[in-house]
Amino acid sequence: MQRFLTALAGLAVLALALPGASFAQQSKPIPRTADGKPDFTGIWNIPRSEMRTRVRFGTEDPPLFGEALQLYQYNREGLDDPNEGGLDDRDPITYCYPIGPTRFYTLPRPFMFVNSPGLILWLSEWDHTVRRIYTDGRGHPDGYPMVWQGHSIGTWDGDTLVVDTTNVRTGSWVDNLGTPHSEDLHIVERITRRDYDTLEIDVRFDDPKSFTKPWGGRKMFEFKPDFEILDDVNCEEFLQMGKPRGLDGY
Repeated sequence: MQRFLTALAGLAVLALALPGASFAQQSKPIPRTADGKPDFTGIWNIPRSEMRTRVRFGTEDPPLFGEALQLYQYNREGLDDPNEGGLDDRDPITYCYPIGPTRFYTLPRPFMFVNSPGLILWLSEWDHTVRRIYTDGRGHPDGYPMVWQGHSIGTWDGDTLVVDTTNVRTGSWVDNLGTPHSEDLHIVERITRRDYDTLEIDVRFDDPKSFTKPWGGRKMFEFKPDFEILDDVNCEEFLQMGKPRGLDGY
């Protein structure tokens, strides 16, 4: 019996020494930039466990009212499944319009962070979309135009990046349900790298012309170092209808 226990102890020591052990991966430290902040650089994707509810930011429907509620109901006319995306024929991206700053979180497409001093780039596989998050201390400039991705500035609260976004052009959905917004939309995202493989993003929407109260939800993402961002063109199907000669070779 004593020999058996001794053998078990030896196996345990050997397992601890193996570089491929799962616990070694779990203990991998969070990478940091030169100034000591968490480095989000890399490709992230929705985990398989959240695919069913990926279209939503929370279990409750968005607190819409007025014309925004009517548009939401139109975008989901005839749909009974609360986890089904809005109707394709009423979706702005079906007609080649940009996706907006937060709908990324509710699509099954990977995205990439690129950290650099004073600026974090957010690159989505969806239609070459780029977001710029300025972390150089600037504020929202006066007179900034309304643009599809809005104007985003980031500040640090400990190890959490707080992203404040305004000036989001109307026409996009904030999620995959079909939730519209007005020109008064204000978004606050809190982005935290919980461990080497896990990114947590808490999103809050405030729009007094569309929502009865601020609302939002939390999304989790997995680090995917073996993924690549593909060269996606949202409207390629439509382009094929009238493509020029030679586009696909001779």
